[in-house]
Amino acid sequence: MSSPRDWIRHIADIQTANDHSVEISAQVSDAQRLVLIGSHAIDIDQMPAVYAALTAAVDALNAA
Repeated sequence: MSSPRDWIRHIADIQTANDHSVEISAQVSDAQRLVLIGSHAIDIDQMPAVYAALTAAVDALNAA
């Protein structure tokens, strides 16, 4: 049986431009706290860099 601290929670499905979707989830396992984007696991400590990169991408598109 898994520890009550071990869980994964589905957050959203984001539709892509090519008619697919990307699943966003959160996972706690042992000492790790992860954001799952599709099949990629990102440590929660790296999320500020992800936010900054996404913001920069949106800014670049808006400036185009």
